[in-house]
Parts: sequence; structure tokens; C-alpha cells
Amino acid sequence: MIHKLERQTLAERAATQLAAFIQSDLQPGATLPSEAKLAQMLGVSRPIVREGLKSLQGQGLVAVINGHGAVVQHLTPSMLLAYFSRAMQLKDASILELIEVRRGIESESARLAALRCTKPQIAQMQQMVVQMRQALGDAEIYSGLDVQLHILIGQASQNAIIAHLVESIREALREVSQQGLQRRQPDELSRVQELHEQLVDCIIRRDAVGAVQTMTLHMDEAMAAFARNSH
Repeated sequence: MIHKLERQTLAERAATQLAAFIQSDLQPGATLPSEAKLAQMLGVSRPIVREGLKSLQGQGLVAVINGHGAVVQHLTPSMLLAYFSRAMQLKDASILELIEVRRGIESESARLAALRCTKPQIAQMQQMVVQMRQALGDAEIYSGLDVQLHILIGQASQNAIIAHLVESIREALREVSQQGLQRRQPDELSRVQELHEQLVDCIIRRDAVGAVQTMTLHMDEAMAAFARNSH
């Protein structure tokens, strides 16, 4: 099949070239060459380079700092959070789809956390589940702690991409999680807490298989609860 050729402006083509240059040659925190140098390298004017850099700044790839030029940004979950939050606004099915994505990501997050977590992270997890048990009757506080625990497990995986995905999905689902907790009966809330404690225990004992099984069960029960409450 033949498709129409895309017409790109010089600024768009400059942005594409600069993005490729950054991804192949530069690390986060590195400063790009000056606008004059980039213009010479690309064979375009400085205003074209400036426009291309603005495009990359909008994508979160660089930060343009007055007097210092363009600096390559570290990976952050902000763009992912914006995407997932927007996806949830489209239809109820998107929430269930997002929970399904979360199921796979967080199961792997738990497995890696069991293998790689540090002693300070273990201490934080232990403290978090204690606070969660104390807040069991307050859905707003509990859901916030729930988000923090799962983000911490993502960070304990020592995989930056997984950590950012967990954080962005969790934050996007925070309100849904809170509403779900408000609809649950006391025995159901106790079950949620029990699974969180069991999950942390598996991670502490370096039981990767148990961590995956517990996280998967936790996700399956969360999906079932959402499906019940959405009807």
C-alpha cells in the first residue's frame, strides 16, 4: 500500500535529528552544543534550531535553560502520567485495561524487588504496611499509602522503566482506588491489607515466586472488585 508522503517543516526535521543525536550520543544531564554550533551541524538557521529545541522541550526530552543552553532531561514519569490520566477520561473500559496492564508490570516489579531490594527499602516497606493497617478505616489515607507502597516496590526493582511505569499508572488510578476502597466491606478491606502484608513478607524473605503469586492475586482481586462495582 502506498501512503502519502509527510511534509515536515525544517524545525520538525531539526527536532527529529536532534532527538536521534541525543539518544545515540548524550546522557541525561549533558548539555547540547550551542545553538550556533547546532545550526552549523544541521545546516539550518539558529531560529530553526531554537524551534526544534522548543519541540523537544515540550516532549520532556530537554530543558532549555537561559544562559546554559539545552540540557538532556532525566527520565521522569510525568509524560506517562499525563497519557494514562488522559486514557482514563475516555471510557470506563480504559480503567479496566489500565488495571490489566498494571497486573503484568507490578507482578514483575514484585519479582525483581524480591531479588534486588535494599535494607533501607525493606525498612520502608515494613513501616508502610504498619501505617496502612492503622489507616484501614480511612479510604483516602489508605489509598495514598497503598500508592506509596507500590511505588516503593517499583523503585526496589532497581529498574527505572518499571519504576516510572508503576508510578504513572498508580497515580492515574489513585482516585479509582480510593473509590473502590470506600465501596468495600470491612472483611474485604482486611483482605486487601492481608495481601499487602503477605507481599511485603515475600519480598523481605527474597521469595520471588511468592511475591509474583501474591501480587498477581492482589491484582486479580482488585480487577474483580472494580468489575463488580462498575455495574
